[in-house]
Amino acid sequence: MAFVVDMTKLSDEQGQQLMDAMNDAINDDITSLMKEKNISWECAADVSYLRTRSRWKQEHEDELIRLHSIGEPPRMCDWP
Repeated sequence: MAFVVDMTKLSDEQGQQLMDAMNDAINDDITSLMKEKNISWECAADVSYLRTRSRWKQEHEDELIRLHSIGEPPRMCDWP
């Protein structure tokens, strides 16, 4: 999902409401992944981020979860 919002057309209150709604949606996604895959919040956050990237592949997601499970989470900016 992608969208663009011209923040200059929003009031401060509207902008804050938008940011709060986006944050809530991201947290809901991470919490859902955490429960679905039985992984930590940190791992689920990395999986959620990876799913937004063009480099996402199921193999990468599986490896990311494996790395978290052995206590060696990668730096997401540099991985894979």
